[in-house]
Amino acid sequence: MKTHAWLSVFGTVVVGCATSVDPSGGVFTDSGKHADTSVPGSDVEPEFDTGTTPADTSVPGIDTGSAADTGTTIDTGTKPDTGTPVDTGTVVDSGTVVDSGTVIDTGTVGIDTRPTPTEGTTGKACTAATSASVCNKTLDGVNSCTDGFFAAGALYPTPVCLGYDGAECAGNDGTTIVACDGDLGVCLKTGSGLTAHQLCLPACNFGDTGAAPTGCLGKDACNVYGWGHDSAGKLIGIGYCFGGCKADADCPSGNKCQVEDGLCLTTKTTYTKSPGSACTKAADAGTVPTCNCLYVTSTGKGYCANFCTVGSTTCGSGYVCSPELPTSDATGTLWSKDPTGMAGNCLKTCTADADCTAINAKCTATASGKVCTPG
Repeated sequence: MKTHAWLSVFGTVVVGCATSVDPSGGVFTDSGKHADTSVPGSDVEPEFDTGTTPADTSVPGIDTGSAADTGTTIDTGTKPDTGTPVDTGTVVDSGTVVDSGTVIDTGTVGIDTRPTPTEGTTGKACTAATSASVCNKTLDGVNSCTDGFFAAGALYPTPVCLGYDGAECAGNDGTTIVACDGDLGVCLKTGSGLTAHQLCLPACNFGDTGAAPTGCLGKDACNVYGWGHDSAGKLIGIGYCFGGCKADADCPSGNKCQVEDGLCLTTKTTYTKSPGSACTKAADAGTVPTCNCLYVTSTGKGYCANFCTVGSTTCGSGYVCSPELPTSDATGTLWSKDPTGMAGNCLKTCTADADCTAINAKCTATASGKVCTPG
């Protein structure tokens, strides 16, 4: 699973090879790109270690895994400790979970397996001042506003309600995608051991038409989490809303944009390593990160890459904005188009593995073209 230095769902999606039935009869596979609770197939998403008081305050990076060990770890220490998204891109150390690519359509129809909402507020717009009245309607303390929740900052350009250590996510072990607050959110595990917590982040959906994903408010970005086929064989993607800023003006008052990660923080860090440089979790994604380091949790090695959104970010020469959606897996053809506005990272383009070995990566075929993905 890949993760970066920081951090309508259809039932449960098992990471790797397990399957899950959606209300319409489809089954989904985890992309391996979510916060690295440990950030899809190629998995380079931010580990989701939020480094926040509620989440993981041990490291200012996101350890969450590009959406299974999606590879993005969010360590919001300054980042969440998933590897865009999101060590959570924007990322938690879920570690990048390897997507076996097995997608099974059970053909089950008419069974609604979605859980009943506990709050019904995940993903709603809010402010620190309205957190209690807008987010925590049941007064159980599970849902709060992102503005005022994380120690490192708001993280989200548009503050929204999210859940924290709710009962629906209690069984989430980082190997499956679990729906929470009904079908409004997805569970992401942050940290590990005594610092482990469960976040219920707003869910978003996307398809293979190139159209923008749906589900995220304002400038909040949709990060790849998993995908599968519905009962009619249609390819459907599941993501989570996290980060998304590109300038200080995008962030709530008192926050500035760490543009390399797309996160709104109270204090920005001046990175010393340039995009495209080799990096490691141990040396470059600690309490004082040197870059937005995308790495594989199994080795802790990868390379520096900046946050981007498809269609609205110009990456440097030799790089392309990619959410790392694979063109195929063991089941057959998958993604042909990247959704406009989808969160990703500026990844180095390539033609063969030899173009990527120096930066701890391999050449992978994606809907963005061939790019170097940590691994």
